[in-house]
Amino acid sequence: MKRLQIAVVIAFLFLCPKLAQGQAQPETSCDPEKPNDQCVSAAQVGVDVQRALQLANLAGLSGLTLDKAVLTLETAATTKGGIDINFLIFTLKHTAKKGNTVTQTITWGTLDKPAGGGTTADLKDVLASAVATAAQITSKVTAIKLSQAVIKIQFVVDKETSGSISYKILGVTLGPSIDVDKTCTNTLEVTFKKPAAH
Repeated sequence: MKRLQIAVVIAFLFLCPKLAQGQAQPETSCDPEKPNDQCVSAAQVGVDVQRALQLANLAGLSGLTLDKAVLTLETAATTKGGIDINFLIFTLKHTAKKGNTVTQTITWGTLDKPAGGGTTADLKDVLASAVATAAQITSKVTAIKLSQAVIKIQFVVDKETSGSISYKILGVTLGPSIDVDKTCTNTLEVTFKKPAAH
């Protein structure tokens, strides 16, 4: 029996050398170009978060300025021909274990204050709304001088069978039932400051 187990393990390691080397590999069907596959491109998430920050900034941020934003993505990686690397994020409905993941951090600097702008109520984007609401809460604290305020928003990506992508914030639009062994959790950390007086 032990010989059979050893033979199975050796055969598995021989047939799956990339897994044996500890490289992050999503399930073979994971392709962000296919609507039914439960992964999305990390680049797409980065673009969406940047857009959300711009939308929140346009809403006025309750008189504050967005000083810095740090996006941390939990990704898996695939390679094509050993050259092209594709970083993928496993979505809420992903069914297999994640395996090894790679952490990527993207930092954006200050966003200029817009001349006009809408209101927080105008924001339909869930990430933009979370950022703008955090700024609104921060602006209400006036008893002491604000040095800076930092908010961390943890979120996961959801993908519908149509291929459309949406975002769910842990503790707000998504309860504690998420399976973190199968879903990538990501963090957006935003720093607010009071604009300099002229």
